[in-house]
Amino acid sequence: MRGHLLFVSLFALFGLCLSNIYSQLRETGPSFVEQYKQVPVNIQVQQQNNTIIITGGDNTIKVDLSPYKIEIWDNKKGKLIIEQTTENWGRLGYGRWIGENISPYQGYLERIGILVEWHHAEKVQGWYQEGNSVTFTLSDDAWIDSHTINVTFDKFYQKSFSVHAKVNDPGETNRIGMGFISNDETEGFFGFGERFNEVNQRNQSLFCWVEDGSWDIGFLENRTSKIRVPAGLTATYVPMPWFISNKGYGIYINTTYITNFDICYEIPYGYWFEVETNNFEMIFYLGNPQEVLSMFIEPSKRAKIPPPWSFSPWMMLAGEFKGMDAIQSANKFIELDIPASHYTNSVHFLPTGDQRGRETQLLQENKALQAMGWKITAYFNQFVATDYTEVYNQGASNGFFVMVSDGSKKPYTFDYFGARLFYVSEIDYSNPKAVAWYKTLLQQAVDIGFSGWMYDYGEYTPDDSLMYNGKIGIESHNEYPVMYQKACAEYFWGISNQTETSSIYAPDFIHHVRSGYVGSQQYTWQAWTGDPSSDWSYASGLPAQIAGMLSIGVSGIPITGSDIGGFEWILLPPPSYELWMRWAQVGAFSGNMHEETGGKGDGPKTHIFDIPEGIVCWRKFAKLRFALFPYIYTMAHDAYLKALPLMRHHILQFPNDLEAIHQPYQWCFGERILVAPVIDPGTTTKDVYLPAGETWIDVASVAAYDDTDGRWRIGYSSFVKGGRYITVLADIQTAPFFVRAGTIIPTLDPSIDTFNNATDPRVVTWEQRKNILHLWIWPNVTGDASTDVYDGSSFFFSSSENLSIIDPHNRTIISQILWPALKSNTTIYNLTTQRKISQTQAWKDLIDVNPTLPSLWAYDSDQRVLWIRLSPEDRIC
Repeated sequence: MRGHLLFVSLFALFGLCLSNIYSQLRETGPSFVEQYKQVPVNIQVQQQNNTIIITGGDNTIKVDLSPYKIEIWDNKKGKLIIEQTTENWGRLGYGRWIGENISPYQGYLERIGILVEWHHAEKVQGWYQEGNSVTFTLSDDAWIDSHTINVTFDKFYQKSFSVHAKVNDPGETNRIGMGFISNDETEGFFGFGERFNEVNQRNQSLFCWVEDGSWDIGFLENRTSKIRVPAGLTATYVPMPWFISNKGYGIYINTTYITNFDICYEIPYGYWFEVETNNFEMIFYLGNPQEVLSMFIEPSKRAKIPPPWSFSPWMMLAGEFKGMDAIQSANKFIELDIPASHYTNSVHFLPTGDQRGRETQLLQENKALQAMGWKITAYFNQFVATDYTEVYNQGASNGFFVMVSDGSKKPYTFDYFGARLFYVSEIDYSNPKAVAWYKTLLQQAVDIGFSGWMYDYGEYTPDDSLMYNGKIGIESHNEYPVMYQKACAEYFWGISNQTETSSIYAPDFIHHVRSGYVGSQQYTWQAWTGDPSSDWSYASGLPAQIAGMLSIGVSGIPITGSDIGGFEWILLPPPSYELWMRWAQVGAFSGNMHEETGGKGDGPKTHIFDIPEGIVCWRKFAKLRFALFPYIYTMAHDAYLKALPLMRHHILQFPNDLEAIHQPYQWCFGERILVAPVIDPGTTTKDVYLPAGETWIDVASVAAYDDTDGRWRIGYSSFVKGGRYITVLADIQTAPFFVRAGTIIPTLDPSIDTFNNATDPRVVTWEQRKNILHLWIWPNVTGDASTDVYDGSSFFFSSSENLSIIDPHNRTIISQILWPALKSNTTIYNLTTQRKISQTQAWKDLIDVNPTLPSLWAYDSDQRVLWIRLSPEDRIC
């Protein structure tokens, strides 16, 4: 072999274009993404006998006048996408429900009542075109004239349009809905916000109401059953009236009122939705799942790219090691060489003001931890406890709380169970003066060294409350978490001299949220799945959190994680060490690696650090998490650029592979890595489905992990063609994961302890190692591999054995290249200078962080990997 290095001109032909996209994205900010925004199109309308045909962009709508029915076509493909039924279960109609909403505890909503009437649209009474909109008036011969529905088709873009339906003179009407046929049993429905039961919701009945958590019932429940109490199987903190179909479309019901979906549950061949008011807007999107998601989360409303330190493991220092406080635990992390950057302190500024009297101590502790490279976050929620007297009285006297709806303007007060029983009121974020006052409470935490907070709850707005903006709770309940999150985002932008549109990057703060609705992604950049059970249950344990993270990603919130170790073990033993270790592995490939030492249960909680094997496991996957940062951060840029989540359910990348899209517990971590973790106890093998159309390489089974410095080394594994299942070994220290053949993963040096600055000489910072970048290279069957990185660098390995590099940062590049066998008398040259690169016998000779070390290469015969170190003087940028 003669390895030709730095053939820059060849790379420019193949890879520089996408690298320029990242560079332009960074340089021009949000305006760069705006160029991908949909542009309105004009429509054409014609009548053919009983049918009105509306064409706009790629969309064609056929409206039958009598009986009324619509069909939606892709006019480019000449393909029928969906059609409305003329059967009563799915015809457009409206009705009246009478009953009572019951909230025994404000986090949930129960109701007792009955639908007393329902009217169906039978035919079009009249229609007219006005510009690029067409309105139909629908009637039933049995209705009086004033009881009609207006249906307007408007907001036409190349691949989307809106349908507005409104009951005229609605009276007491409080329900409206319609349905579509789904005869194809292979059609899946993905999204609906965060859902813990499945990712594909076919054969489910769903309720879109922001709710508190629900849990399995401990030892009474079989692990594989799906019983969740009190709110049921599909209850969620983050509902969204939105889904993507694998048949080439998506639908969003644009409302904050409760929306109910029946997805082929009562009627196996059809689905319907019902909005609990007298009107709705349905937005229809045409395209493949990635296109549909990018239209739903339009460029101006995408999540900002979080600060780097939020992608490190999140630790709760005060609870890590028995008998140790936060500073002692941080020292222990240095001793054990466990990297981390984020300490989640649980001090509650709201609702109870637990920081009072501790401000000096917290400031001193935060400064000590910052010196060791930590960012520290605290805790806020939207409540103010009545016994937090000085703050509560300020809010109450100024009308800053959500009110009762009897006209008295009194704060709505209710009980709330945290560590104890509180009586609280909610801050009213629809009141601009209340928001301004609230920001002064947030400032108290920043003043003593906190860089954000857990931003808990958001699900408790009473259905019979009244907001400052005049909306009642039944309408504002789902909107409330978005307003709550917006207030904090605006605060962070303000203190960072940013505006919402000034940068693609979030401020150097985080507020990680558990509740949400459509629009939350615009005002948050880290989320977590709430309070899971500390068990293996498919209802609310580890597997359920995976389903929740994948479904919320399909719904437009791109970066989320779960409480590693769980939070609830009521009627259960504390989490087993096996569960801790498997959950840590899932966390390493999640949006955030979020460890949870606290919670509620019978007896004290265990901890992964209680046993040596647990420490080894956590360190191993924390090291991997740090190593993968350049790749993860590149995918975070893709989340902004394309609205794609870090954890990608297969519907987003393999929508035509029916076996792939029915895998609820494996995912692609970004574009290149497939993860299939062990989620069942006592399991040391894993059946993995490898999606069709790709060639895959097993990484985990052959990777070597060096415990001395936490270094991961890739190893040789043969190609596996996709479209089939394989079984891999997965001992307790192994999380199965794969890469697409042809992948280059940029990684960091394992010596890095933190992404933050530090003054403690024992701590190695990212800044101190920015002169080194590692590459893990898996050429495909033709010998090619490539990648483009968020920082403008690009790398290409070609079948002619050329490694081409574009690196504007002039770093030392240390590459591991999968290489089945090394030929005798191998020589490696710098192609540009024709300078021979020296060979050394051991790969360990290449990894010194000293930037003056010359270029070297070695072959690791055990792993069958070629190592090449390129010093800056041997490269052309």
